Amino acid sequence: MQEQETQSLYVGRVEVSGMLNVRSAPDGAVIGRLEPGEEVDVLRDEGEWVEIAYAGGTGYAAKRYICFAQARQEARIIITDEEGVAFAPTGGFTLRIAAGPID
Repeated sequence: MQEQETQSLYVGRVEVSGMLNVRSAPDGAVIGRLEPGEEVDVLRDEGEWVEIAYAGGTGYAAKRYICFAQARQEARIIITDEEGVAFAPTGGFTLRIAAGPID
């Protein structure tokens, strides 16, 4: 397990009846456990496994026990003019928002 700065793709929630093993690699040694309902930052999808942020580094968990709650995206709204028109970047698209009809 290496200490590194990572950016997650998804927030996932652990969905198991007991504890979920966190491993050093897919099918690797157990390095920790997660409780049911615990949220994890998913860094990468690797087929039947996901790489997650864990204990200051990374670990792997079986994907079938992770419920993908939401995509990790920061939406910023920038007001651009006095008419109340704003722009919000949302995953590759720009959403234009206006208080009323735009001529």
